[in-house]
Amino acid sequence: MSVFNLILIIIILFLIKRNIFYFIQKFIKFIYPYQNFLAYTKHLFERNNQKFKKIKFPFLKFISTISIWRKEVIYVAGKYNFYATMISPLIFIGLFYFLYLTIPNSSSILYSLQYINEWLMRIDLNIVKAIKKYPSYTIGVIDVASNVLAIFWSISLTIYFFAYRERKSVAISSNLASGNMGFIVGLALILFDTIYGKVFVIPFNKEHIQNFYSDPQNFVRLSIWVCITFISIFYGVNTLRKMLNSIDIRTLLKHSMSNINTAIIQVMILNKGFKFRKGLYEYLNASVETYYQTLIVCVEKNMMEVYNESFKSLEKLSSLFVEGITQEMMDYLGEHTQINIPSQLLYQASKEDYKSLHKSLLIQHVALIKSLHDHNRHSEISRCINIFFTFEPSDQFEDLKKEFHTILHELIIYLDSDEPVLFRTGLDFLEQFCSREIAQNVSRIGGLRIYKHLLLNAVEQGDINLLSHLAYSMKRLINKGEKDKSGVQVSWATGVHIQIDNGENANIERAIIYLILQSILKSIELSKYPVTGFLVKYLITNYCEGSILKNTFELLRNNEGEDIYLSRTKLDGYYFSELDVDFVFNEDTIEYCMQKMALIIYTQQAFALENSLPGSSKMGQKIDIRFVSTPSIKLEYLNYLEKKIGKAQDKFGLLSLDKMKEYLNGPMSEEEKKEEEQSSPSPT
Repeated sequence: MSVFNLILIIIILFLIKRNIFYFIQKFIKFIYPYQNFLAYTKHLFERNNQKFKKIKFPFLKFISTISIWRKEVIYVAGKYNFYATMISPLIFIGLFYFLYLTIPNSSSILYSLQYINEWLMRIDLNIVKAIKKYPSYTIGVIDVASNVLAIFWSISLTIYFFAYRERKSVAISSNLASGNMGFIVGLALILFDTIYGKVFVIPFNKEHIQNFYSDPQNFVRLSIWVCITFISIFYGVNTLRKMLNSIDIRTLLKHSMSNINTAIIQVMILNKGFKFRKGLYEYLNASVETYYQTLIVCVEKNMMEVYNESFKSLEKLSSLFVEGITQEMMDYLGEHTQINIPSQLLYQASKEDYKSLHKSLLIQHVALIKSLHDHNRHSEISRCINIFFTFEPSDQFEDLKKEFHTILHELIIYLDSDEPVLFRTGLDFLEQFCSREIAQNVSRIGGLRIYKHLLLNAVEQGDINLLSHLAYSMKRLINKGEKDKSGVQVSWATGVHIQIDNGENANIERAIIYLILQSILKSIELSKYPVTGFLVKYLITNYCEGSILKNTFELLRNNEGEDIYLSRTKLDGYYFSELDVDFVFNEDTIEYCMQKMALIIYTQQAFALENSLPGSSKMGQKIDIRFVSTPSIKLEYLNYLEKKIGKAQDKFGLLSLDKMKEYLNGPMSEEEKKEEEQSSPSPT
């Protein structure tokens, strides 16, 4: 080798070394703050200028497309796992045939290798000659490397099953969201490389070792083996590291939330012109389930520091998912984005798939609230319920509104009424929800079905405290519609001014009065005397203005207690819970209970007027009790009713029952006389 060639080689090596180090240094300096897609995109959005934007957006869109396709492939591979397993040997054999027989016989590949070797020979680097000199070393290296890879494959497989079981015990959905496909591909690659190397060196024993390089195809096979080996080692070690890290709960939480946020940002980058398939929704669903299941484990294992740290990311997700992307991202994307809210974009792309995803999100969030409740983490429940309502679908998601009502119904019923503070928290959120619904449309009284369920439970349990909370909460729903004398109310959910006239507001009031009357009737049937007394006093104090109580009572009597305001038929076309809860009355005793209720309410009305009790100043018409004293009803039966009510007077807690006989037999008022004359038949 001449001195000139030696100097040239040193200069080339120096330049290569310097450039490589410079490139590595610049790459690490750039990539270190942006270890994932989220950090990288955040950096782009914040550094928004025209030059930077024009260069980066096509690249960002490209990697977003590849990433979305990868997520969809993961779903398809998981869905058709059995078929993939069946055809994998055929793929393995086909790939082996292609790399071991087809590629080495390609003249273009041989010519390329020959050209590279000739170029290296110009600088006195004859690699082929050096390799040919020691064929036994080449075969030995391949054999040893194959054995090492075989051991590594065995260890990796053991770690894979261990990590799989550990993740499954924490979050059953984590194995799909964590990308097992990548690890399986890594294992398959190592196995393929091991078999390729073994098949490569088996024909060459000590006698035929000198013939190893007589066939030029072996140079191609050696090059392929070297490439596959480096890829296998790098990919396998990296995937193994990720698999071990995924066992840690903190990593699992961070990874699953990163999966959700990354997918949503990529969706917003691709926006309306891209076709999103079912696989993306299933991937998001698996990531959502993984995140919540892991968060629930944190609550169960008392890892509240980890829970609180991760809960902040959930608050950010709710804001991104429902309210839309940040201003920095909007500025960066500019005209490339047509829809700014991810939920709207995903819904328009596939309504059924998005409905399933959103429903899963709500169900998982309620499961988290239930876990907090079961483990007495009451201080965290309020924040969690608040986020639940941020996931409330808007009116454009019609299919989801009814689902939200049902899931909310299940949540409110689950909250234990034995915990007054906790229950009031849930009740306050329910009240706000119903107020928003009514503010947007006064016919949206489907939320009262949840109150109906709570009232029925309270009556059956004889819980006066719970009844008090419920009754006054419903009263506030009416009061909110009467705050402005002009009848204008502002929905704080939408910021829209809505006109509510007196007739519409009265419809809500009638529905609530009807519900209370049903509760009184049920309490009489079950002999829950304190409940009856409380509800009668509450009813007379708050709902006696004009003829609304009298007319609503007539509706109840004519329909024999059947629900005419909150039934499925009545609410058809509006949003309501799918849980059916009805006041079921005994057909044989309903008339008897109705008569007792009429006597008690009438007596309390008369007593309130006589003693100027609260609410009596606005009292209108008393209920009609003539159906109790018709000619077909004997006087003895009426006396029996009076005695039955009188015996339980102390239990009712109504002082008015002392004067029941006096009020029933006393002189009628001028108004009652006029009604009597109008209803009596004219003489012929």
